[in-house]
Amino acid sequence: MENKNLEERKEEMLKNYGLKHVSREFDGTKKISEDDLNFILEIGRLAPSSYGLEPWKFVVVENEKIKEDLYKTTPRLENTLRKADKIIIILSRNSNHLRYSSNYINYVLKDVKRIPEELVTEIKSGIRTLQEREANSMYDTLSIYHWSWRQSYLALSSMIFAANEIGISALPIEEYNEKQLEDVLVKQGALDKNDYSISVMLALGYGEGDLKTERIRRPMSELLTRI
Repeated sequence: MENKNLEERKEEMLKNYGLKHVSREFDGTKKISEDDLNFILEIGRLAPSSYGLEPWKFVVVENEKIKEDLYKTTPRLENTLRKADKIIIILSRNSNHLRYSSNYINYVLKDVKRIPEELVTEIKSGIRTLQEREANSMYDTLSIYHWSWRQSYLALSSMIFAANEIGISALPIEEYNEKQLEDVLVKQGALDKNDYSISVMLALGYGEGDLKTERIRRPMSELLTRI
């Protein structure tokens, strides 16, 4: 019975994920409930990350005046964003927080996850090995930041999937003037550039004249290699 339920769930997920919401724009008259927004954010919070370090922060832009400033940072998508109900900006932690010996890593492992000291030492050794292997030196700032930045897309994809599951359209946005967007967030006290950098934006809303159609993708034979 359990296997049957599992197969039915898999079939349902493939059916739902095999469809996309087709809409040229968001419907600006429809609002996302606080409960649905919190659901999407919680799925993002629970997203997996390397060593469970969660090197991200979410900024939800709801204030209309701040939105006006945000629209100016991405002029080509301004009309689309104006009709989105919620805009989430995902920040990624800077490298100074993610070196194996940082206070942040100690905090997450010891205080948040309450991992025994002997295991903390082992995990930090693994992180050090990773950082030394991927960087020109263990203090290579750019390599460590790229590691953090890549992690943020795990949270992004989790939130997109969660939104799709409850009928909300989610539009990831990488096209913006980073300096202008930084200035908007710094002005509002939402970004300390010593701690975080901007990773990506996510616009949420309900599609205008929403239709469902099959997702068109390349066949598996073109993108899969088994060795």
